[in-house]
Amino acid sequence: MIIHGFINNGDLQTAYALFGEMTNDPDVIQDIAVYDTMMRGFLNDGDLESAWMIFEASSDIDRDFYFYKTLISGLCKNYIRKPQEEREKKFAIDTKDHEDHEDHEEQISVRRDL
Repeated sequence: MIIHGFINNGDLQTAYALFGEMTNDPDVIQDIAVYDTMMRGFLNDGDLESAWMIFEASSDIDRDFYFYKTLISGLCKNYIRKPQEEREKKFAIDTKDHEDHEDHEEQISVRRDL
């Protein structure tokens, strides 16, 4: 599938443009694999809004177990990934605040010695 190739090469925009052309062409018959591939691409990229948009657009297609599995798995991976990134950012901020506090205490101590 061409869309899958674009996604694997990191070109999600071209994949989505092709997906849009396919959905607008009445001569193209789409199946669940096209929607699944596009939704998986967005989920792997962390774009949950676009993934959900693909899910909603697939309402006319007969969704199967694997399609729902892709959605749930992608949402869970993003849920786990997001808090981890937030914890790492918070740790970096807390560490910097602690270092700034130590520097400030050291400056006060030096001033007292004078």
